[in-house]
Amino acid sequence: MKKLFLYVITLLMLTSFVSAQTIEIDSCQYLNQPGATYLLTSDILEENITPNCINIKSPNIVFDCQGNSIINTNLSSNLINSNQANITIKNCILIGNRANTNSKAILLTGQRSNVYNNSIYNSYWGIDVRGQHNTVSENYVSNSYKAFHILYSNNHVIKNNYAKYSHWGFGLWGGEENQFINNKAYKNNFNLMLNLGEDTDIICGNYKTGKDFDIYLYTGANFGTKAYNVLYDPLNSVNDNEMTNHDYDCSTMDCSWVGEKCIPYSNDECMDNDGDGFSPYKITCYSGDDCNDNNAEVNPGAEDICGNGIDEDCDGMDNLCPNIENCLNINQPGEYYLTQNLMGSDVTANCININANDVDFDCKGFSIINNELKAPLIRVASDRVNISNCNLSASLYRGYFNNEYPHGGVGISSIGNNGIFEDNIISKTAHGIFLLGNNNIVNKNKFIDNIYGVELSYMSYSPISNNDNIIKNNFIKSISQSCEPNTICLPRIQDTIGIRSVYGDDNQFVNNKVINGMYGLHLYRSYNDIIKCGYYTSNLLDLYSSNSYETSLFGVIYDRIDLYDYSEEPYNCKTVECRWFDEDCLIDSDWDNVPDNEDLCLDTPEIEQPVVYGCSCSQILELKPGENKGELKNGCSQGTIEIFTKAIGWAKDLF
Repeated sequence: MKKLFLYVITLLMLTSFVSAQTIEIDSCQYLNQPGATYLLTSDILEENITPNCINIKSPNIVFDCQGNSIINTNLSSNLINSNQANITIKNCILIGNRANTNSKAILLTGQRSNVYNNSIYNSYWGIDVRGQHNTVSENYVSNSYKAFHILYSNNHVIKNNYAKYSHWGFGLWGGEENQFINNKAYKNNFNLMLNLGEDTDIICGNYKTGKDFDIYLYTGANFGTKAYNVLYDPLNSVNDNEMTNHDYDCSTMDCSWVGEKCIPYSNDECMDNDGDGFSPYKITCYSGDDCNDNNAEVNPGAEDICGNGIDEDCDGMDNLCPNIENCLNINQPGEYYLTQNLMGSDVTANCININANDVDFDCKGFSIINNELKAPLIRVASDRVNISNCNLSASLYRGYFNNEYPHGGVGISSIGNNGIFEDNIISKTAHGIFLLGNNNIVNKNKFIDNIYGVELSYMSYSPISNNDNIIKNNFIKSISQSCEPNTICLPRIQDTIGIRSVYGDDNQFVNNKVINGMYGLHLYRSYNDIIKCGYYTSNLLDLYSSNSYETSLFGVIYDRIDLYDYSEEPYNCKTVECRWFDEDCLIDSDWDNVPDNEDLCLDTPEIEQPVVYGCSCSQILELKPGENKGELKNGCSQGTIEIFTKAIGWAKDLF
């Protein structure tokens, strides 16, 4: 009996040891050790990812990415899959394949599990919750089809999460006694969609700004839905009369929404001038050690942006950004600089692969070139990314098939919002810029001998739209012939287009100069676009649209158009930012056909033409000694103009 007792004690000790085990991993695998904590120690990227990359097969497991990423933009399955009980999944950055209906960032089909503090981008399904009694909290999902989704399951808590730019922000399709607590949805097509639900509670939270609807309740398909001090617009909701919005004290929530962050409420005794949930008093406050209590973007819980000279996370230093000498995945916000040319076979697909928000990438005039590459040179899958001063060239092969996304060689492929792309030169590439997103600016770029200069396009099954973008001050010269002499014609090269917009609304095309190609500007199934100023000269049609509505033209110069539904009005194009001088859009303040950088007289009267350096004869004579009555009457003599031009004699010390 004593031996048996000792055996049992030993077995319990071993079991306790196993349950507390910590295991470090750096690749896709089964997690099958019950009670273990698995720590991801590095990013898992693209070709290294297999279906159900992290597959949790035992209960009571913690999987902690520690801020590392799992990224595969071509996968047709789950990045993380769990059908077990008492699982925690936290601190992951996940980027999937929003073009595939089988792509899920996290699939949770077990019970009593917690999905916490994950950031998910560009997945068809963000977090798909099934099973029973699961909690999904403090996650961020952007640019997915269904960001947060409950499917035919009960008693889940979805709280303090943020969803934006998706088709569904938060959705329920069947289930009982589920709770949506203090979530925020921003510019999703449906901020909150409920169907076939019973006894659903919506407590606090903000569901305003839905692009189609704030809250959508299927008619007669929801029973016992109750709301408690929820922010939404009844005029932008459907069947919201099926629920009553009761009074409720939302200050009892864990946190309060400020922008995209849910800031924890502070201890009442703690000072918090900037309202970021952190106090400068470390000893007396649970959330102390705020190093700048006058700036809500600076606190110990903030993410430090490298290279901007600000210590956002209060660790005593600003993180340095790496200078880029090779192809690189960028997974952290900050300022990045190219320090040398990247050429030939050293340039691989998605050479600069940007997956983090708030990135400034500046090539500093250096080049990224591989004319054999049938893929993007720079790929963006995030928001608020700025790309500037790059010289880019990839393959002219455009591609026939869907799996050749995004259509052969591409200078910059961006799937994101609020980006700025300016002062780049992109040449001899199938697509200059392939853009999918909202509120982006494409400004002062040169596109030389491409098949498409700028394309605002779409992807099959993608909920992401192309709205409110501004394409301005760009020079675009499409490739001028379908085939080079004595060569085999490249696929689809005959469809050369300067600017193309597909399935977009409220986009603006301002002061662009587009020459050559079959079409200058092509709109397809677009609505309420504005074309303002600029020049469009092409080989077939300068402006062309099909199934596009309410296009507005203001002061555009063109020869041949075929627009489906449009209006045209005169416009004072002197109000645009710059004026065209051959291939360059330069500032000409007094509109005298002399750019300011060459103009010595920036206020030439409109009634006078400049003689030299932007100066009219009367302005030159104001500087010349003497009365000069003859020249004031008859015009400046050639000698006066020569002295002024060469800054000699009386003009020597004028400039």
